Amino acid sequence: MLYKEKLQPIYCNLLGQTLSDILNKKQIQHNQIGYLDESDELDMIPETTIGQVLKGKRNLTSRTSLAFQEALELHCPKEVFFPSDVFKFELICQIVHLINTDESFNQTKLKKQLPNNLDNWLSQHQAELLTSLDSFISDFPDEETSYDMTQKIVDWLSEFACLIAQKRFDNCQIF
Repeated sequence: MLYKEKLQPIYCNLLGQTLSDILNKKQIQHNQIGYLDESDELDMIPETTIGQVLKGKRNLTSRTSLAFQEALELHCPKEVFFPSDVFKFELICQIVHLINTDESFNQTKLKKQLPNNLDNWLSQHQAELLTSLDSFISDFPDEETSYDMTQKIVDWLSEFACLIAQKRFDNCQIF
């Protein structure tokens, strides 16, 4: 089982909902999302495409992410794919819940390393988890679509496992 197939709906749905919330807050309509191309022509993204992205049903392509970046006045592509710390922490929490409940993770070392009291552990280590994910993704990532970014998140799971192991070791008391 490819973990990307499990994580992609989680990431795309959460990203779509978050972008939708930002658009609503800024009072930007779906038909107002576009960007200036290389020849300074306005390239508008179809409203149906935007709607599907916001529902998590469509890949956020490089062209569409550029349009979101301009419409939302974001500084870099990373801010489109990871809009806030709240988004990132919710993503991490949903991934951990998936690892803990989905049978495809049952035999993984990652699942076996998860602490017993997950909610408390996540809250206690929120800053480190956010820093870990944040440093794993560059401001101008090579990954240009939400589907590519999902694979990057799968790659980050190795670092996440190391972080869990490190935190568990840090909490051990040696007599």
